[in-house]
Amino acid sequence: NWDILALQEACEDHLRNTKSNRQWHTLYATQHYTHPKQKTRTIMLISTSLNTNDWQQLSFPSSDVVVIQLSGPFGKCTIFNIYNDGKQQDTIQALDSYLIANITNI
Repeated sequence: NWDILALQEACEDHLRNTKSNRQWHTLYATQHYTHPKQKTRTIMLISTSLNTNDWQQLSFPSSDVVVIQLSGPFGKCTIFNIYNDGKQQDTIQALDSYLIANITNI
C-alpha cells in the first residue's frame, strides 16, 4: 500500500483536473488555478487513510512544484515533487529562494 504518490505530467481533462478515486486527495501545484495558462506538470496523491491533521500542502510559487509537509511525533518531514525540464532554471531558482526563505520551517 502507498500513502503518497508524486506524479509528473499526469493526464488532465478539459477542466484541468486529474482523475483519481475516493481513496486519494489530489493536490495540484498551488498556482494551478490562479495561473491557468501555465501547464501544471506535478501533482501529488495523498491517501485518505492519512489523517488530514498530520499533513498540509505548503504554498510554492511555481506550477512545476508541489510541496507537502508531514508532522507527527517524529517532527516534520517536507516532501517536494519537482518537475524540471532541464532547459530553464526558473524552477531551480524558485526552489533556491524558497529554501533560503523557509529553512527553519521545513
